[in-house]
Amino acid sequence: MKSDNIAMEDLPDSKYLKQRRLLTPLMSKKVPPIPSEDERKAYGEYHTNPISRMMFWWLNPILKVGYRRTLTENDLFYLEDRQRTETLYEIFRGYLDEEIARAWKKFQESSDDPREFKLPIYIIPLCLFKTMKWEYSRGILQKILGDCASATTPLLQKKLINFVQVKTFSNVGNTGQGVGYAIGVCLMIFFQVLMLTHAFHNFQISGAKAKAVLTRLLLDKSLTVDARGNHYFPASKIQSMISTDLNRIDLAVGFAPVGFVTIFPIIICIALLIWNVGVSALVGIGVFIANIFVLGLLVSSLMLYREKAMVFTDKRVNLVKELLKNFKMIKFYSWENSYQDRIENARNNEMKYILRLQLLRNFVFSLAFAMPVLASMATFCTAFKITDGKSAASVFSSLSLFEVLSLQFILAPFSLNSTVDMMVSVKKINQFLQHKDTNPNEFSVEKFSDSTLAIKVDNASFEWDTFEDEEKDYEEEAKTKDNIEDEDHNCATETIKGKITVDYKSDSDSISSTLTKGVKTAFPGLNNINLEIAKGEFIVVTGAIGSGKSSLLQAISGLMKRTSGEVYVDGDLLLCGYPWVQNSTIRENILFGLPFNKERYDQVVYSCSLQSDFDQFQGGDMTEVGERGITLSGGQKARINLARSVYADKDIILLDDVLSAVDAKVGKHIVNTCILGLLGGKTRIMATHQLSLIDSADRMVFLNGDGTIDFGTIPELRKRNQKLIELLQHQRDPGQDKEDLSNDLDIQGSTDEGQQIEHADEHKEIVKIIGDEEKAVNALSFQVYYNYCKLAFGKLGYISMLVFIIVSSLETFTQIFTNTWLSFWIEDKFVSRSKNFYMGIYIMFAFLYAIMLCFFLFLLGYFCVKAAERLNIKASRKILHVPMSFIDISPIGRVLNRFTKDTDVLDNELLEQLIQFLSPLFNCF
Repeated sequence: MKSDNIAMEDLPDSKYLKQRRLLTPLMSKKVPPIPSEDERKAYGEYHTNPISRMMFWWLNPILKVGYRRTLTENDLFYLEDRQRTETLYEIFRGYLDEEIARAWKKFQESSDDPREFKLPIYIIPLCLFKTMKWEYSRGILQKILGDCASATTPLLQKKLINFVQVKTFSNVGNTGQGVGYAIGVCLMIFFQVLMLTHAFHNFQISGAKAKAVLTRLLLDKSLTVDARGNHYFPASKIQSMISTDLNRIDLAVGFAPVGFVTIFPIIICIALLIWNVGVSALVGIGVFIANIFVLGLLVSSLMLYREKAMVFTDKRVNLVKELLKNFKMIKFYSWENSYQDRIENARNNEMKYILRLQLLRNFVFSLAFAMPVLASMATFCTAFKITDGKSAASVFSSLSLFEVLSLQFILAPFSLNSTVDMMVSVKKINQFLQHKDTNPNEFSVEKFSDSTLAIKVDNASFEWDTFEDEEKDYEEEAKTKDNIEDEDHNCATETIKGKITVDYKSDSDSISSTLTKGVKTAFPGLNNINLEIAKGEFIVVTGAIGSGKSSLLQAISGLMKRTSGEVYVDGDLLLCGYPWVQNSTIRENILFGLPFNKERYDQVVYSCSLQSDFDQFQGGDMTEVGERGITLSGGQKARINLARSVYADKDIILLDDVLSAVDAKVGKHIVNTCILGLLGGKTRIMATHQLSLIDSADRMVFLNGDGTIDFGTIPELRKRNQKLIELLQHQRDPGQDKEDLSNDLDIQGSTDEGQQIEHADEHKEIVKIIGDEEKAVNALSFQVYYNYCKLAFGKLGYISMLVFIIVSSLETFTQIFTNTWLSFWIEDKFVSRSKNFYMGIYIMFAFLYAIMLCFFLFLLGYFCVKAAERLNIKASRKILHVPMSFIDISPIGRVLNRFTKDTDVLDNELLEQLIQFLSPLFNCF
């Protein structure tokens, strides 16, 4: 949806859009062209001269282009092998397996119960550091050098102030010496900024790589985790971890080192403070140490609130995903208000803990920001009490040292907070990784070679895993469930023997028949199954509803847990089950990555009765089906799914009720031309309720409903299986004779539906349904900020804003006047006043600053949390009442991202950014 306030861009329609910036009128009107794929350049940092690398000049070309027009993918650098996720993941995976093996060996020395094993929380951060140790270590070294330069700069400042004092009052000293001091201060500041800039650049690059590597780790684990793991970590929770938790780890990788390298500038500052003001500096240092202990005590509370908030965050995300997946049904039954109440209830519970977390975090920030003022107050009051006074050079250079110390302690809470968030996220990831992988021996299908048999099932039994409906606390579950195997701890399952293609996918977490789902079911499983199916046979599988027809096909495919016996397959096998389609063109759905063979493609389209459907679409088979196949009917999805399976040309094809969504006429055409025609030489096993098909089958499998089967020819089963006889009698319409029933899908009937094979055009244009994601162009309008402030300040509006401005002004005034009063004290501005007068006023303003700062941060935190809460609720109400057409053309991932990643930015990151922006802004005024 395009906003009225923000210029938006749709890249396919407009290749790029001019940017309107402050200096745009002074620049050439010629817009830089978009480079071709061959003209893209490698990441410039490693291919430039030292000066350019030091000053980041290698970024200038892309910055110039981005200033004049919107950037496209071809404008960006391409990644070399050493920067690619595949390369980094292989390195990380090696370290991870090594550390897990070491932790397991250490655990075995103290315990014999593998169920008690837990992945140490330090393993993932340690492996990430080993993976990126060079650039990360370089960043740490640069941070240390920058901080040391910042800590030693007051030395030159003291010399410069002394020189100015002497030169002013006695006109003694060489001017060149003073200029040298001034240049030295400038160079030290330049070196400090240069080192810190490069340090944070390395940290942020490392964070981005860590996020990419962990995304791959979670995706790989989600494909191999066992049914229990998938029950407690469904797709929505994994998506939440990828979009939210990994983002926090990315942020923490950049901020965590800041808190750990502060020891170096702190030692330098303490030494220089003692040299400047003597032992009185120890009093101020004591204030810093006391604050450190307070910060340490608050860490556990921060982690507790974060963990509690994440429980409701996951619940809210699950509800939103459930809403988006079942939007049509919710609209049909008018359940919008019910879902709105559930989502808002989860959001309100989530925000209770986030508010507490933010207020506690801001209290930590207020202590860090007020620390230099309180420490300098304690130091100078002690110094002036012990001695008659100190020089301006000593006092103000000491103030600079306290500012350096304060900077370290201001960054320390950010580092501490991000580290806490990272450890909570790592703990959650560890819980997921601790689940066992699918045991390949329970789901394997053995390859064998036989001249006559295609499939052999030898006395095999199968079952679905079952779990409690209500999820228990994971910490208790982890102690009682099998979390790791004795033999294998590498999170990667062995390759299933034999080449088996599975065309059975579902976009719903609730589909109980997939490999990775374990839910309560009344189905008892399959017991003592014995089957021998010859090559080229057509087998019909039937039985009462719920007797296990689909389960039998999945058991043969290796998708159902096998408890005993063996399954053997000779040839490549494909299961055609749930009518899943991907968000692509119809042709790409049928080809599914295989090369386009025009002759075979035309045969498949005709045999699956799709040509008449193609004629209905403007783009024919090059029409996009949309997400979840919104442009297709149920029958069209089923036939496209069948066409994909037929085009794959496998030796064995399992068809799971593929005719259920088509009418009798189309079904007859598919049976005659596809199943009995184009697939005539293949081994076919078809599960169906269409009992009229059994006479066309070579043999039949009948499921008795108790987990057993009856296998044989149709005449044999009709004689000996009473349940089959009853089913045939039950499903026969009383007013319909045998001939009418068999004519529904008469295999001897005509196959002419008025269709003819039409040759596919290989160069058709794609007709798009799903729009590309829009991008903001130019700066945000004032209306965006105004609307955010309205949400933040709520009903009181201007009154709340006025209170906030007054508190902010008082906080800034007390901070500035504290130092101003200190200068009055040093120069004894009010001669008639005693030392205690100056000291009392100084102490009063110092404490007033600390109080107003705490009040300012509390108000800012409260307003930001309320804005985030109201904005998210407005978004959820909006999405509940949009027309169905909006959901049809909007990918779920794009919409869901607004309720995961973007909401997390509003809840957590935006407040920290506002603190860093508003504090210096108010100081300017």
